[in-house]
Amino acid sequence: MQHVRQINANDCGIAVAAMLTGRAYRTTMRAAGFTPHREEGLYVSEMIALLSGLTGREWKEWKTVAAGRLTLRETAFPDGVAVVIGRRTGVPFGHWIAIRKGMAYDPELRAPLPMDDYPRGHWRVLRVVICGGP
Repeated sequence: MQHVRQINANDCGIAVAAMLTGRAYRTTMRAAGFTPHREEGLYVSEMIALLSGLTGREWKEWKTVAAGRLTLRETAFPDGVAVVIGRRTGVPFGHWIAIRKGMAYDPELRAPLPMDDYPRGHWRVLRVVICGGP
């Protein structure tokens, strides 16, 4: 999977969708109807619709994660997922990252990192989106 950097503070979901689908950032942004000046990032339902539309496969929320109870390092993920992790206390939104083959692909960072070295591994898992179809 190729690492994609986000361009502004609210487009981590766009970058993660681009990584998971192998599409260009701008193609993914257009498919999402996302504008660079949007004040909020992608909601879980929007991420599911975007990934499903770009891959032609079913994506869904992974219900086995107890939202907010486990940290990133405490959670065993299937391969190739989009994950929303919590930010610092008091910030009302999360941050999308992709996880594949034990690597964290954080669009705010320059390159993917092994999960054991990922500096945000202590952040809480809020939501996980997986590919669940053929």
